[in-house]
Amino acid sequence: MKPFLKELAERIVGDKITPGDLTVVFPNRRAILYFRKYLSEIIDKPVFSPQLLTVEDFMASFTSLRVPDKLELVHHLHAVYKSVVNVDEPFDKFYFWGEMLLKDFDEIDRYRRVFTGRDPLTPRAWWSAGTYHIQFPDGQVRAVAQPPVPVVPVPVPAAWSPNPGAPSGAAP
Repeated sequence: MKPFLKELAERIVGDKITPGDLTVVFPNRRAILYFRKYLSEIIDKPVFSPQLLTVEDFMASFTSLRVPDKLELVHHLHAVYKSVVNVDEPFDKFYFWGEMLLKDFDEIDRYRRVFTGRDPLTPRAWWSAGTYHIQFPDGQVRAVAQPPVPVVPVPVPAAWSPNPGAPSGAAP
């Protein structure tokens, strides 16, 4: 069985598609390396290479925003830390902890994205222009203003009963 990327390279060459006129989007850089390898095994004359992009690079091409590097993020976090905690900790002492905090924030964000909208008892909710919108089970959407201090939403079932078989509000 041939690898998919090899089949793709063979199809591009077999269908007489000019590689230089082509843009191919891959899930990661490793796939690009293998595709280049397979394409170079098939093509025996000089040609312009297709534009090979990761999904991240492809999406970034549509915006002027950029993903900051780790050092820039830790530096920004250090400035925020100093202003909130009112401690003058030097950057070189903070760097290790700042890097760890950024990894933790990233992990929390990944888990949040995985579980968002998965709990059937949790109403659908989203942010828009500083307002929190909540869609209730009756279908009505209500807007809630941004709170003065940050909060972490915790899903709580609407009708909780200590006795699973008893109606809600019944004594155990």
